[in-house]
Amino acid sequence: MKLAAILMLQAVAVAMAQHCLSPSHCCGQAEVDGAGAQLSYGQPRAPQPGSCNVSTTPGPGLRLPGPCHANPNGPLNARAIAPWDFWEDCDPARFPQRLLQARCRCRHCVSLRKPQSQDLGGNSMPVNVNLTVYYRQPCPGRTGAFYLEPRPYQVVVACVCLLAR
Repeated sequence: MKLAAILMLQAVAVAMAQHCLSPSHCCGQAEVDGAGAQLSYGQPRAPQPGSCNVSTTPGPGLRLPGPCHANPNGPLNARAIAPWDFWEDCDPARFPQRLLQARCRCRHCVSLRKPQSQDLGGNSMPVNVNLTVYYRQPCPGRTGAFYLEPRPYQVVVACVCLLAR
Protein backbone atom coordinates (compact mmCIF):
# COMPACT_ATOMS: atom_id res chain seq x y z
CA MET A 1 0.00 0.00 0.00
CA LYS A 2 2.77 2.43 0.98
CA LEU A 3 4.77 1.63 -2.19
CA ALA A 4 1.68 2.25 -4.35
CA ALA A 5 1.18 5.64 -2.69
CA ILE A 6 4.83 6.62 -3.28
CA LEU A 7 4.64 5.54 -6.94
CA MET A 8 1.42 7.49 -7.41
CA LEU A 9 2.97 10.62 -5.82
CA GLN A 10 6.01 10.29 -8.09
CA ALA A 11 3.76 9.98 -11.15
CA VAL A 12 1.87 13.12 -10.09
CA ALA A 13 5.18 14.96 -9.51
CA VAL A 14 6.44 14.01 -12.98
CA ALA A 15 3.15 15.16 -14.53
CA MET A 16 3.30 18.49 -12.64
CA ALA A 17 6.95 19.07 -13.60
CA GLN A 18 6.52 17.86 -17.21
CA HIS A 19 6.63 21.38 -18.65
CA CYS A 20 10.28 21.79 -17.46
CA LEU A 21 11.60 18.49 -18.85
CA SER A 22 12.79 19.46 -22.32
CA PRO A 23 14.70 22.31 -23.98
CA SER A 24 11.52 23.29 -25.82
CA HIS A 25 9.73 23.83 -22.46
CA CYS A 26 12.04 26.13 -20.52
CA CYS A 27 11.36 27.42 -17.02
CA GLY A 28 12.72 30.18 -14.82
CA GLN A 29 15.15 29.38 -12.00
CA ALA A 30 12.48 29.23 -9.26
CA GLU A 31 10.12 27.12 -11.38
CA VAL A 32 12.81 24.62 -12.39
CA ASP A 33 13.95 24.35 -8.75
CA GLY A 34 10.34 23.67 -7.69
CA ALA A 35 9.93 21.06 -10.42
CA GLY A 36 13.22 19.44 -9.35
CA ALA A 37 12.05 19.31 -5.75
CA GLN A 38 8.76 17.67 -6.86
CA LEU A 39 10.66 15.10 -8.93
CA SER A 40 12.97 14.35 -5.98
CA TYR A 41 10.10 13.44 -3.63
CA GLY A 42 10.55 9.90 -2.32
CA GLN A 43 14.12 9.59 -3.58
CA PRO A 44 16.77 8.50 -1.06
CA ARG A 45 18.68 11.52 0.18
CA ALA A 46 20.82 12.66 3.05
CA PRO A 47 18.75 13.82 6.03
CA GLN A 48 20.76 17.00 6.69
CA PRO A 49 19.28 20.35 5.66
CA GLY A 50 21.37 23.23 4.39
CA SER A 51 23.24 24.24 1.31
CA CYS A 52 24.69 21.65 -1.01
CA ASN A 53 28.39 21.90 -1.70
CA VAL A 54 29.97 19.71 -4.35
CA SER A 55 31.28 16.62 -2.59
CA THR A 56 35.02 16.18 -2.32
CA THR A 57 34.65 12.62 -1.05
CA PRO A 58 36.07 9.92 -3.35
CA GLY A 59 33.58 8.01 -5.46
CA PRO A 60 31.28 5.20 -4.34
CA GLY A 61 32.48 1.64 -3.86
CA LEU A 62 35.94 2.61 -2.61
CA ARG A 63 37.15 1.13 0.68
CA LEU A 64 37.30 3.19 3.85
CA PRO A 65 40.40 3.04 6.04
CA GLY A 66 38.20 2.49 9.13
CA PRO A 67 37.87 -0.64 11.27
CA CYS A 68 37.12 -3.81 9.40
CA HIS A 69 34.88 -5.64 11.84
CA ALA A 70 31.18 -6.14 12.51
CA ASN A 71 29.46 -4.54 15.51
CA PRO A 72 26.67 -6.76 16.90
CA ASN A 73 25.05 -3.77 18.64
CA GLY A 74 25.24 -1.31 15.75
CA PRO A 75 22.91 -0.45 12.87
CA LEU A 76 22.44 -2.82 9.92
CA ASN A 77 25.42 -1.47 7.95
CA ALA A 78 27.76 -2.06 10.94
CA ARG A 79 26.40 -5.56 11.82
CA ALA A 80 26.92 -6.96 8.31
CA ILE A 81 29.79 -9.31 7.47
CA ALA A 82 30.45 -6.88 4.61
CA PRO A 83 30.12 -3.66 6.64
CA TRP A 84 29.75 -0.29 4.95
CA ASP A 85 29.58 3.40 5.78
CA PHE A 86 27.71 6.20 4.03
CA TRP A 87 29.00 9.36 2.41
CA GLU A 88 27.03 12.26 1.03
CA ASP A 89 27.10 12.66 -2.75
CA CYS A 90 26.09 16.26 -3.32
CA ASP A 91 25.61 18.15 -6.58
CA PRO A 92 23.77 21.50 -6.60
CA ALA A 93 22.87 21.11 -10.31
CA ARG A 94 21.16 17.73 -9.72
CA PHE A 95 17.77 16.77 -8.27
CA PRO A 96 17.86 15.27 -5.75
CA GLN A 97 20.89 17.33 -4.77
CA ARG A 98 21.89 15.01 -1.93
CA LEU A 99 22.19 11.23 -2.21
CA LEU A 100 23.64 8.83 0.32
CA GLN A 101 26.16 6.42 -1.14
CA ALA A 102 27.50 3.34 0.64
CA ARG A 103 31.21 2.60 0.72
CA CYS A 104 32.49 -0.86 1.71
CA ARG A 105 34.76 -0.78 4.78
CA CYS A 106 36.63 -3.98 3.97
CA ARG A 107 38.19 -5.65 0.95
CA HIS A 108 37.16 -9.08 2.24
CA CYS A 109 34.27 -10.33 4.38
CA VAL A 110 34.38 -10.29 8.16
CA SER A 111 34.80 -13.70 9.76
CA LEU A 112 32.05 -14.76 12.16
CA ARG A 113 34.67 -16.50 14.35
CA LYS A 114 36.19 -14.70 17.34
CA PRO A 115 38.40 -12.75 17.18
CA GLN A 116 37.00 -11.12 14.07
CA SER A 117 39.32 -10.80 11.11
CA GLN A 118 38.91 -10.65 7.37
CA ASP A 119 37.95 -13.94 5.73
CA LEU A 120 39.96 -14.20 2.51
CA GLY A 121 37.40 -16.72 1.15
CA GLY A 122 34.91 -13.91 0.51
CA ASN A 123 35.00 -10.46 -1.05
CA SER A 124 33.04 -7.44 0.13
CA MET A 125 31.31 -6.01 -2.95
CA PRO A 126 29.09 -2.94 -3.47
CA VAL A 127 25.40 -3.33 -4.42
CA ASN A 128 24.39 -0.77 -7.06
CA VAL A 129 20.98 0.53 -8.10
CA ASN A 130 20.15 2.96 -10.88
CA LEU A 131 17.98 5.97 -10.09
CA THR A 132 16.64 8.59 -12.43
CA VAL A 133 18.01 11.97 -11.41
CA TYR A 134 17.43 15.35 -13.08
CA TYR A 135 20.10 17.87 -14.03
CA ARG A 136 19.43 21.58 -14.42
CA GLN A 137 20.49 22.59 -17.95
CA PRO A 138 20.49 26.07 -19.54
CA CYS A 139 18.04 26.49 -22.40
CA PRO A 140 19.79 27.26 -25.68
CA GLY A 141 19.47 30.91 -26.63
CA ARG A 142 17.40 31.87 -23.55
CA THR A 143 19.29 33.63 -20.77
CA GLY A 144 18.00 32.72 -17.30
CA ALA A 145 15.88 29.83 -18.60
CA PHE A 146 16.46 26.18 -17.71
CA TYR A 147 15.07 22.70 -18.17
CA LEU A 148 15.56 19.44 -16.30
CA GLU A 149 17.33 16.63 -18.12
CA PRO A 150 16.61 13.10 -16.77
CA ARG A 151 19.62 10.79 -16.57
CA PRO A 152 20.27 7.39 -14.99
CA TYR A 153 22.55 7.61 -11.97
CA GLN A 154 24.22 4.71 -10.18
CA VAL A 155 24.00 4.68 -6.39
CA VAL A 156 25.76 2.19 -4.10
CA VAL A 157 23.18 1.21 -1.46
CA ALA A 158 25.00 -1.49 0.55
CA CYS A 159 27.78 -4.08 0.47
CA VAL A 160 27.47 -7.86 0.37
CA CYS A 161 29.82 -10.74 0.95
CA LEU A 162 30.46 -12.87 -2.14
CA LEU A 163 32.55 -16.01 -2.55
CA ALA A 164 35.96 -15.15 -4.00
CA ARG A 165 36.54 -16.27 -7.58
